Amino acid sequence: MFRSLSLLVLLPFAACVGNTYSIPTPAYDAAKYEVVGDASTTKTGIMLLQLIPIGQNDKIERAMQLLMQEKGGDALTDVTIRESWFWAYVLNGYSVKVEAKVLKKKG
Repeated sequence: MFRSLSLLVLLPFAACVGNTYSIPTPAYDAAKYEVVGDASTTKTGIMLLQLIPIGQNDKIERAMQLLMQEKGGDALTDVTIRESWFWAYVLNGYSVKVEAKVLKKKG
């Protein structure tokens, strides 16, 4: 009984999900850019022993660069970011899912 109760109390703290945020971006100039398509990707960073960041500080930048590379684009618009995190005994993981419309310069 105690084991089941402690599991129910601790389980909600094992993983959490943040809110989805939209990053305001100016309207793109249709004369200069064309929309290549929608894209999304997820990148994860880890804090080992709460002291050592591994891929933690630049995960959003890496995700945005990957979106442009995958579609051959030059810029992003309508960017949304959703973060989730998880806990393990010796590390915490922080994942971001980035979704955006990929733009490519005309000409």
